[in-house]
Amino acid sequence: MNPNLEFHKQKLAEILESHERGEAKTYTFEEFKSLQDKHIEELRKKYQKKASGQ
Repeated sequence: MNPNLEFHKQKLAEILESHERGEAKTYTFEEFKSLQDKHIEELRKKYQKKASGQ
């Protein structure tokens, strides 16, 4: 079995369980887009450092 697939199945199960308990965080489109852009920028910086050998 693919360990990456198992990880994502587990994370999804955790999210669904927290949603059922009313604990899941919901975001407006603007909040989600902002978080997504921040995450993408962090990934770019991370991989630029790896590419430059730092």
